[in-house]
Amino acid sequence: MSTITDVSLRHYEDFPHQLLVDVTTEDGATGTGECWWGMPVGERPGSGARPIVQTVEAMLIPRVLGRDARQIARLWFELSDHFYRYGDGGMLPMAIAGLDLALWDLRGKTLGVPVVDLLGGSVHEAIPAYASLPPLGSTERVLRELERANAYGFRRCLVLPIACLWAAAPQALP
Repeated sequence: MSTITDVSLRHYEDFPHQLLVDVTTEDGATGTGECWWGMPVGERPGSGARPIVQTVEAMLIPRVLGRDARQIARLWFELSDHFYRYGDGGMLPMAIAGLDLALWDLRGKTLGVPVVDLLGGSVHEAIPAYASLPPLGSTERVLRELERANAYGFRRCLVLPIACLWAAAPQALP
């Protein structure tokens, strides 16, 4: 058995509102997943992630510690079934997804194969990737993030237009 002994959370360095989930097993192996919730708050970096942190810590960690990390599908179904009463959208599925990604990453590392091979192999030789930018609150910030995405090699970006509208006139939004 590959027993889960720890689940820890850390903020993604460049985007403190995004949360990384690290799952560690009894033999010290670790897998990492990512769950996103909340919007960046410039004056309080990381505060947008507080709700998802609480969800993972209070609701998920107690249910997975001591469990077999190889039972990825079983854990996913058990968590989803247990929490169905809270709905199938929003914060809880995002928290479960972060844990699920960490377990798949752990399994791939343990077997020495890419996760894509665990899921049946690639379908395409290549697919275009794009950077996805959440509402960032100002045109200047959007432009800065577009430049950064370009520097990382992204040639396509999903930019949510609400960012500029929200920054210019938050009272105009419903």
